[in-house]
Amino acid sequence: CKKIVDSIVGHIFKKSPIRKLDKSLWYEKFINNTDRRGTYIDDKMTQLLKLTLINGVIFIIVDKPRIHVETAQEEKELGVFPYLTFRKPTQLLDYALDEFGNLTYIIFKEANPQDPAKLLYRKYTQNEWFIAEDEQFSKIKDSGEHKLGVVPVIPFAVTQLEDDELLATPFILEIARLQKDFYNAVSEL
Repeated sequence: CKKIVDSIVGHIFKKSPIRKLDKSLWYEKFINNTDRRGTYIDDKMTQLLKLTLINGVIFIIVDKPRIHVETAQEEKELGVFPYLTFRKPTQLLDYALDEFGNLTYIIFKEANPQDPAKLLYRKYTQNEWFIAEDEQFSKIKDSGEHKLGVVPVIPFAVTQLEDDELLATPFILEIARLQKDFYNAVSEL
């Protein structure tokens, strides 16, 4: 299946997309460092597509470093700009949608960087975020406001998601089943 995924992604990203936006130093910084690890946007989108083909859906979290600044000028000087992180469906713990299919909150579980044997729980709402050591969020380690008015998580899938669902069947699953059937048929010879 890896060759199939690589082939699909290779064809889509054969040529770099042409982006026609106002030239902005802010935007240039972001596309050259989408994840605060120096990843160019085309490389990040290639990674996103590969993960989505394999997992069905990937959750894109739009975040910003927690550095207190007073002005936009100060943000620019300190390099405080948004970045992207991804979460897989296996990390999704819970979510809720409103009557229009928009997220009202979403919760992910992830390894604790200080103690990988333990989990952390990250909850995003339309105006706040929380990090806790338990699923019930009774042991909150950190929290804050983001003032966006929307949950800063974008579910990305290559197939159409249902209005009331965030999970999708992986694109590659049917191909994997066919490969397994073929392998089993050839093995019987």
